[in-house]
Amino acid sequence: MSSMALALPFPGNPGKKWAAKFLLVLVLSVSLVSMGCAVGGAATWINMGLNLITTLLPTIPSLIAAISGLVGKNVLTQAQVDKLTQVFTGVQQLFQQAQTALTQYEANSDPTLITKIQDILNQVKTSLSNVLTDVQITDPATVAKITLIVNSFIDLANNILAILPTVTNGKVTARKVTHGQMAQVTPEAWAARFNEAVQKPSGNTALDAAFSQVHAVPAHAR
Repeated sequence: MSSMALALPFPGNPGKKWAAKFLLVLVLSVSLVSMGCAVGGAATWINMGLNLITTLLPTIPSLIAAISGLVGKNVLTQAQVDKLTQVFTGVQQLFQQAQTALTQYEANSDPTLITKIQDILNQVKTSLSNVLTDVQITDPATVAKITLIVNSFIDLANNILAILPTVTNGKVTARKVTHGQMAQVTPEAWAARFNEAVQKPSGNTALDAAFSQVHAVPAHAR
């Protein structure tokens, strides 16, 4: 094939112009993938946060019920159950507060609400990070199970924190989030991780039976 057969309809030097355009498109594409993109619009990150919390909240009553069913089965004492119930009830209330603050921000765009949401989610993380020490669980299988569940809740709090805008001197700036991060903050992705944690065999028949009915269902608030 002759070089004339490959000629493109560009004036001047067609080969260089075509190559330059191709290179520009390639560089822009790579930059977008590597840098990520800003979470577009308040409605986007608000909906993402609300969807995650709406998916998580129904798991807590069933989780508390599962924990309560372990009394008298050489897994947990009543005192330990009471303490775990207190912790998870508190976490439920904190997530509900975050849910309310998200809805309020949608209504009035008050930057102080973003800071409030950050504070609430950090309280969730602090409360859960100390739970095993506070409850003093000694059964290895129960420790492993509660650790997986606690980590999944902390993971959800971190997911929401990762998409919240930043606030500097009252100015709200959208946060840049990679495509990989975006894929992690869907209700489906979190529910899958939570269900895997809850249903993972522990080697303790009573423990696995108690948690067999606990599962997350991906939910969309809107």
